[in-house]
Order: sequence, then structure tokens, then C-alpha cells
Amino acid sequence: MYERIILSGDWMGLVFKGVAAFLFGIVAFLRPGLTATLFALFLGLVLIFHGVMSFMLLSHASPRRWLFLIEGIAGIVIGFIFFLWPRTVLFTTAWLLGVWMVLGGLFTVLGGFDFTFNISLGGRVAQTVNGILFVVFGTLLLRFPSAGVTAASMLLGLFSLVIAALLFISAYILLKMPKGTPQRY
Repeated sequence: MYERIILSGDWMGLVFKGVAAFLFGIVAFLRPGLTATLFALFLGLVLIFHGVMSFMLLSHASPRRWLFLIEGIAGIVIGFIFFLWPRTVLFTTAWLLGVWMVLGGLFTVLGGFDFTFNISLGGRVAQTVNGILFVVFGTLLLRFPSAGVTAASMLLGLFSLVIAALLFISAYILLKMPKGTPQRY
């Protein structure tokens, strides 16, 4: 992804990207609710843009132009829903994920006791424990959807901080590299 920056020797570009990732990570830790809301608003904007782009494809002489119409309407409507009720969308998503985790976990536990397949005892135990963990975390997400949204924002912040650290390390390595050193991949 950063091949051009590395090949050009522009370590400052990596530093600027690292600073941006670091600042985003700090904001995500300090204000996870704000981060989640902004993420929902950004996703709404992307959906609206995608819907508008789908409308632009209506001019093509395709026999399935009506699919572009449906896709455009859906993108714009769902995008506006994200804009009007971003926190509700996030909590609904957390709740749906919790339902999926509980149901999937129950089926995974039941699968651990399905003796029609030749699975070792260790495999059955691992599958059952996996299913129980899914049920536990899904139940927690159903009980505390706000904490789930906060945790997701903080994980995104942690990811950004790790990316920032890697960018800073890459910039330092590039800075210390003698000019004209051939790059090997």
C-alpha cells in the first residue's frame, strides 16, 4: 500500500499518516461514543454517495437497469436513516449481532454433541467451549449494547494506535536508510 512512499523515500508522508492514525486512536479511546457516531455518519454518507452513483448508471442501456434504481433508492434511504438516527442504528446493529451470537453459539454447542460426525473428543470440547463463549458474549451484547458499541470503538482506536506505531517505525527505518539503497520485497 505504501510502496510509492517507500520507493520515493518520503518518510514524512508516513509520519503524517502515523500522526493522523495516532490522533484518531486517542480520540477513539477518550470519546468512543463520539467515534461510533461519527463512524455511523460516515457510513451513511458512503451509502448516500453509492446510491447517487447507482442512479448515474441508469443511463446505461442494460436490461437490468431497474436493479440500479433499487440499489440507488436503498442506498440513499438507508444512508439517511444512518444520518437521522446514527446511535439507534449502532445499538440495533449491536443487538442484532448479539442475537446472531446467541443463536450461533447454541447451534455450535449442539453441534459439539452431534455424534453423526467422526470428531475427536478434543474437537467436541473445543466446539462446545466456542459455542458457550459465543452465547456468553452475545448475551452480554444483548444486555449491554452501549458497552458493545463502546468496546468496538475502542478496538478501532487500538487498531489505529498499532497502525500509527507501525507507520512511525517504517518512517524511522526509511529515514535511516542511505539514499539510493535499492528496495527489496
